[in-house]
Amino acid sequence: MKKVISRYIVAYVFFILIGFISLYIASRIPTDAIREKSVESSKILTEQTEKVRFNFLEKELYADNSSDAIMLNIIYSMDYNNPLESIMLCRRNYIPNYTTEYLADVNGHLPFENGHFSMVEEYHNLLEGKKQISYEYGRYWHGYIPIIKVLLLNFNITQIRNIIFGVVVFLLIILLILIYRNVGFMQAVAVLFAFIAADLVVWNKELHGIFPMLVGLFTSVLIASGLITKKNINLMLFINGGLVAFYDLLTTPLVGFLMPIVIYYLVNNEDKKWYIMIRDLAINGINCLLGYFAIWITKWFLTDVLFGTDIMGVSIEQIFYRTGIQRADDKMKAISKALKLNYDKAVGTATYALVTFGCIAGIINTIKYGDKFFVDVKKIPYYICLVLPVIWIMLVVNHSTIHHFFTYKNVIIMELSFLLITCDNKQKVKEEKTVYKIDEKEEK
Repeated sequence: MKKVISRYIVAYVFFILIGFISLYIASRIPTDAIREKSVESSKILTEQTEKVRFNFLEKELYADNSSDAIMLNIIYSMDYNNPLESIMLCRRNYIPNYTTEYLADVNGHLPFENGHFSMVEEYHNLLEGKKQISYEYGRYWHGYIPIIKVLLLNFNITQIRNIIFGVVVFLLIILLILIYRNVGFMQAVAVLFAFIAADLVVWNKELHGIFPMLVGLFTSVLIASGLITKKNINLMLFINGGLVAFYDLLTTPLVGFLMPIVIYYLVNNEDKKWYIMIRDLAINGINCLLGYFAIWITKWFLTDVLFGTDIMGVSIEQIFYRTGIQRADDKMKAISKALKLNYDKAVGTATYALVTFGCIAGIINTIKYGDKFFVDVKKIPYYICLVLPVIWIMLVVNHSTIHHFFTYKNVIIMELSFLLITCDNKQKVKEEKTVYKIDEKEEK
């Protein structure tokens, strides 16, 4: 037990050190070095406006430029001469030795001036050198800063999106190959289908939601390759949860959390008692959440201690705000609205095709392998992951309502789980039947 605890402590300390070092190095990159590509990026975002609307398979989609503008604004606002302050407070609209008005991280909606509020316009004004109120955004780590700031040395926002999306596609291809080799063709098709139905095409048009996907895919590849096994899966999930907290702005954390867990049970295909399966799955989830909150709370605590802020208090209030607890009287109505908004965004032609594909596969497998095909202990992780995104929407109802245009992407976990329920264990069933036939021949 002591060895296990010591490993977690070492992983935690190492994580914090690497995170700090990467952010510090990024903060020491002079703003002038990224100015050219920052100006290009601002022009691109201004032309596209706050929301980029387009159609995919008869479904109207839109990418969110507002969050990307915030991210670029924070990166450009970093003070080369005060790296620690820049890392911990994460200000936007900040020009060193020029900005005079500051507002601390606030609760509820982000503040606005003169009845007009545009993150893209704020970013443009910052690059124009206009004096604005500077807002702190210290409740998050903003771990994306080192990656994007280094890329801004040579690339604009569109090119950076394409580069990171290229990494996502590369990891997805590797994952599909590993699943095809180690599990089966239908399971690989299920994973691919889930990504397509979850609007994969949007991921290369915005940056803020792609990092949980990157984390989830990276960990999933490690699991599918066999590098992560039963012996170290929980420690890896602890690290995985920390990575989601470090990179994400509370966009689609379930993608980062649950994708590796689903892939782990798909690849390992363990035969256990139902209560042991649920116990192990709960332990997996706890480890992921432990890493997530450990890294997040560390940011709040260090910021408060070093700069006398109240990020810890703000973040706790944010929990109440995001969950909508303060609106308890209208809770059911709020939940219904959040579910409908996310459902409307998620459902489209690709979703209908996915459901149809899954239902057909389920019917065929039921005919082939009997009416107990869906009653399988090995499917428990998929059944649980199937409903967790719905529970998440109900839990953070306020957040899921305000930001439904990106929270709906957690549906990829539902779609993936649904498809794996319809095709899981087919390979093993075939193997068992083959072995049975061979044995039968030998007896004759």
